[in-house]
Amino acid sequence: NTVAAKQLNEQQLATLKSWLQHDDGKTEETATAMSPLASRKWTVMPSSVRSIGAIDVSVDGTYAAIAQANRVQIVDLSDPSKRVSLVDETVPGGNAADFDVIQAIRFAPDGKTLVTGGYRAIRIWSKTISSEPSESVSWKLKMMVGGPDSDVFADRVMAIEIHPDGKRVVVGGGLPSRSGEIRWIDLDTGAVIQRPSWSHADCVNSLRFSPNGELLASASVDETIGIWNASTDQAVRSLEG
Repeated sequence: NTVAAKQLNEQQLATLKSWLQHDDGKTEETATAMSPLASRKWTVMPSSVRSIGAIDVSVDGTYAAIAQANRVQIVDLSDPSKRVSLVDETVPGGNAADFDVIQAIRFAPDGKTLVTGGYRAIRIWSKTISSEPSESVSWKLKMMVGGPDSDVFADRVMAIEIHPDGKRVVVGGGLPSRSGEIRWIDLDTGAVIQRPSWSHADCVNSLRFSPNGELLASASVDETIGIWNASTDQAVRSLEG
């Protein structure tokens, strides 16, 4: 020890050993299980966090969904003063739709379902119209798929795309600098219906179906674009940036 470095104690040595073992061949699932983020206690997101992470417009052009930090507003484009906030009552502080920043949002083709993506989870929201005392629109949380302590998604959800049939949603994300992932989810039940064997070497941050739903394109931080057969999961073409 020629630089007068302090000796590590037993706990520090054990932590260092676990890091080295992880980098020497541990699987993605093991890395997720080891992550301390799953057991964090979530607090209220500061109001100073105001960046807009995602936006989408319903197919009929009636509504815009705007994700700002961990909050979402549905704006009536015919009268922007009419706004509805999405609220997950389990999130600290109220008036928020997720524990963490929302970076992906998508309307279903029928405009009655909205999917938002946050930290290791997506939330599926349903639109309801009340007739009493006057016609008004509200959005209620139907279900959450995944969660901070779940292994459905490895990390933050970065991309969401809904199949033209309105029955399935494709979710992109992954572990930064380690792997990309794509998950197919049933919009009605929330079940994972496909875990494709193909993916990318880094996070997937954009997804898009062809109009007929036969092809899926995925873009990744690894500077590649994948074109896939949406029925068979087979690669059709790979493009490099």
